[in-house]
Amino acid sequence: MSHDAPAAPATRTGSINVKGHQLALAQVLGVEAKLAESWTRNAFFLVTGLACPILSMILFTVLDGPVMWAAGLATAAAPFIGLLATLAWKRPWGVVVEEQTRYRTIYLTGSQAEAEQIAGEIRTALG
Repeated sequence: MSHDAPAAPATRTGSINVKGHQLALAQVLGVEAKLAESWTRNAFFLVTGLACPILSMILFTVLDGPVMWAAGLATAAAPFIGLLATLAWKRPWGVVVEEQTRYRTIYLTGSQAEAEQIAGEIRTALG
C-alpha cells in the first residue's frame, strides 16, 4: 500500500468539527461536494404539486359560492406557482459523506465554493 493512501476507516481516530457538528473520522469512507436535496424544498414541491390539486378537487366539491371559487382556484393554481418556483429555487450544494452503510448530507449551502472548501477540509483530516 502506498504512503499516500488514506488510512482505513477502522484505524482512523478522532473527529472533525464541521460547522458546529462533530464528524467521527472512523465512520467516513469518503466525502464530496455536490448538488444535494433539501427537505424543505422537496416538501414545498410535494405540497404544491400533489396535495394542492387534490385539495382543490375536494374544495370545489364541498364548498359553495365565492368561498369555493377563492379557495378552489387558489389551490388549483398552486402547482403552477410551484413550477415557477423551480426557476428561482435551485437545489443547494451539499457536503456528502460516504459511510459504510449510507451516504449522508452533513451540510447544505448555496455556494459551490463553500461546499468544496468544507469537503477539502474533511479530505485533509482523513489523510
